Amino acid sequence: MVHALYPIWKCHHFRRTQPELMQRARYVSSLIEYLFEQLTGEAAVSKCIASGSGFLDIHTLDWHDELLELVHLERDQFAELKDGPHWAGLRASIAGELGLQPGIPVTVGFSDGAMNQVGIGGDEQGTMSFSVGTSGAIRTIASQPLIPETPSTWCYYLYNGKRLVGAATQGAGDCVDWFAGNLPEGAGGYQALERAAEEIDVEQAPFFLPFIYGERSPGWQDQRLGGFLDVRPQHGVGDFYHALLEGILFNIYHCYTILSGLVGEPKEILISGGIMHSQLWLQMAADIFQRVLLTTGVTDDSIIGMSVVALQALVQLKEGEYKPRTAVAANPQRGKRQAYQERFQRYLELYELNR
Repeated sequence: MVHALYPIWKCHHFRRTQPELMQRARYVSSLIEYLFEQLTGEAAVSKCIASGSGFLDIHTLDWHDELLELVHLERDQFAELKDGPHWAGLRASIAGELGLQPGIPVTVGFSDGAMNQVGIGGDEQGTMSFSVGTSGAIRTIASQPLIPETPSTWCYYLYNGKRLVGAATQGAGDCVDWFAGNLPEGAGGYQALERAAEEIDVEQAPFFLPFIYGERSPGWQDQRLGGFLDVRPQHGVGDFYHALLEGILFNIYHCYTILSGLVGEPKEILISGGIMHSQLWLQMAADIFQRVLLTTGVTDDSIIGMSVVALQALVQLKEGEYKPRTAVAANPQRGKRQAYQERFQRYLELYELNR
């Protein structure tokens, strides 16, 4: 699935609105390829990054000629595709400016989501990453491209024949910030909101569709609207805050049910992101998914993942050799299962009614 934010649609937009700009363009690249070329003198891009551009055929792992034709671009306007960890030496001129030794290995870039998967030790099948930050995402490894009949989840390339299948939501932490930022002064901060949410009757709480910034997975509707539903006079700030956190997780859980239908239930789920700062939200996630949620305890798994890939590129670490220690972040409360399943079914009804 290709979102409107991806490079192919940006090129398509520029082709329609600024054709003279596209006619002058000699090369098309992201900042990642540009930096690699400036540092090493080599024009190269990982198939991982290319698979998120909208220009790569996920089946052949080559540039998609029909899509290139759509935006009137040629193959020689793109960097050379590289599979697996690839590196080149730092240019002498750049090394002098940075105070570094010439020839220091520089690896091609990979996406942050892909590196999060590697960083949690999930570059083999069976491990799902579950991140909730500004947006939300779930990912797991597949040995072949998995594309659902109805657009909902996505499939990118990782390296060495491995595909990364998953889903990403448009609204998560940004919805939380929107809510907190619009409360009147003196209403208290996030801790006050959590305390209020802990006191409510969950079964009587309103619902929240987290699409105030549009929808990515599973419906892919850029112009979709969100908001609170099933609101009653007795609902207060705590009820709305609970609904907000719950609605964000229901959106991700909705994606999880679809993804599990494609690849099966994961053996383990590792959670990360801003959600780790909220015990209320973390426990809610475990209760909705009814799964033990694990964590590496690392602040940024993506940085660890890129370090692992760099070591693999230098043949100092074998693929699949890195396995971080994990600990339980939250255990599901079995007594909450029925209530959240019933509320999720109501969420799905509201989701369909408010398309």
